[in-house]
Amino acid sequence: MIGGFRTQPLDGDGRYARRHSLSLDAQAAAGGDVVPVQIINLSSTGLLLQIPTALDLGEEIDVELPQAGTRRARVVWRSESYYGCEFAEPVSTATVSAARLRSLPQNLAPADAADIHAPQPQKIAPGTLTLRRKAAIIIGLAIACWLAFLVPLLFLI
Repeated sequence: MIGGFRTQPLDGDGRYARRHSLSLDAQAAAGGDVVPVQIINLSSTGLLLQIPTALDLGEEIDVELPQAGTRRARVVWRSESYYGCEFAEPVSTATVSAARLRSLPQNLAPADAADIHAPQPQKIAPGTLTLRRKAAIIIGLAIACWLAFLVPLLFLI
C-alpha cells in the first residue's frame, strides 16, 4: 500500500468523523473480482476511493485496510470513478492511523489523488500583479497604518 495524507476539519456537511485525505493504494473485492483501488480519504465511518470498476449505489464491497484486514463498505454516492462508501461497522482510530502511516507525503502522491472536494488555492506568479492591484495594496496598507495610529487617539479625547 502506498499513499499520502492530509487531515480535514469537521464541517457542517453531515459527516460523523474526521476525514484524512490519503493517496493509499489498496485492493477491494467488488462483484466477485479483486481490483486495485486508491483510497482518497478515510475516516472511522467511511472512505472515498477511486476504482476502475463501475459500482452501483448501495453495492457492497470489501476493502483491505492496514491493521484491520478486509472491511465491508456500502457505496453511498459516486462521481465518475470516485465512490463514497460507508463502513458496515466503524473502523478504529488505530486503523485510520495505520493507513496514514502507510501513506506517502502529499507532495509525493500522484496528482490525480488530490481530494476532489478541496478547493485548490490560486497562486500568483512573481511579477504578475497589475498596476491597479499594486496601487490598491499600497493604498490599503496606508489606510490601515493611519487607522492604527488614529483610533487610539480617539479614545484619549
